[in-house]
Amino acid sequence: MAVSVEVRDTNLISKGPLTWTKVDLTTRYNRVGAWSITIPDTPTNRVLANIPDLGVVVDWNGVFTFTGFLENWNPVKSIDATTGAFVDTLVLSGADDLGVVANRLAYPNPAVVWTSQTAAGSDLQTGHCETVIKHFVNLNAGPGALTARRSPHLTIAADSARGSTVSYAARFAAGVDLTLMNIIRLLVATGGPLGVSVVQSGANLVFDCYVPRDLSQTAWFSPDLGNLRTYNLSVSTPAATNALVRGSTTFTEVTGTDATNGWRHTEVLVDQSGSTDATQITQAGTDAIAQGTGATHLQLQAVDLPQLAFGVHYGLGDRVTVEIQPGVSYTEIVTAVQLVADASSGTAYTETVTPTIGAAESDIGSDKTATALLAAEVRAIRKALQRLQVF
Repeated sequence: MAVSVEVRDTNLISKGPLTWTKVDLTTRYNRVGAWSITIPDTPTNRVLANIPDLGVVVDWNGVFTFTGFLENWNPVKSIDATTGAFVDTLVLSGADDLGVVANRLAYPNPAVVWTSQTAAGSDLQTGHCETVIKHFVNLNAGPGALTARRSPHLTIAADSARGSTVSYAARFAAGVDLTLMNIIRLLVATGGPLGVSVVQSGANLVFDCYVPRDLSQTAWFSPDLGNLRTYNLSVSTPAATNALVRGSTTFTEVTGTDATNGWRHTEVLVDQSGSTDATQITQAGTDAIAQGTGATHLQLQAVDLPQLAFGVHYGLGDRVTVEIQPGVSYTEIVTAVQLVADASSGTAYTETVTPTIGAAESDIGSDKTATALLAAEVRAIRKALQRLQVF
């Protein structure tokens, strides 16, 4: 098999193969992925690169298909280190197709335009995690959305009612996130595990959910196996251990790590005085605790091996085992995978697959649920290493 790239037009119709020198893809679990493809600046490639609203379909050796749309178009002139001649290339880059969902907010009243929203609007949904996720995606980006808000070609796969029961209200209130992908991650944090994807199928982009696998007994990454190269972890004191939430008629306290430690006990006030919803009040406290977990950092450098390869033996969201030191292992999900095919040197063609297991705080940004999970994870690893007197 080989890595191949095709260009699609605005109607998702293939316009032909793209001749490339380097392909760099990053696919992420429940986050928007990214792609960059370097191509020779030839007449044929320039015609393909100028297709309006173009997208790419990348077949990675028959085990994984990556699709995405163009965001940046950059011509580059450089000097070949071997011949000294000028070389013209184009660098095309963009997001994977999950970006069409991430570009949307959830309207409190998805049936009316933004200028007709009201302060009292609320789209409250309770049900299986998959059902609630697909409701918000359908009414804010899919066929059920207002015509002007529908993402081109996006369809929603049939609901299989996977995941446990969750509840979320898209509404105008302090602490309520209306970003569609953030809502999805919040729902998955309580009703998962579930993964979401947008996959091209013919003339459609199909949004669907999937259940990651627990491969912790069969998929191992460790220095002894040669597929875990380095690790680096650190954690600082939490900035919030006790969230004191004021509701309209009730007062609720949500506690986190070190809440009973007199030296680290840190209280924060959370104002939910406009709400009587107990679930929303508690969630606001949980979010405040997550936001105040303190700086955390976990960085692992792992590599693919033939006996443990992405797309064959594991995928995004699957739970694997990482053995940092003999006797110190933990299970974590595969949060991202970078795929690079490089023929730019002109002499040696290389393919590299680099999985990310867990996440560093810099990778998850403002995702408060992921920050909280990461902080707990890093503290547990640090305690295990301290017991072994590794540091």
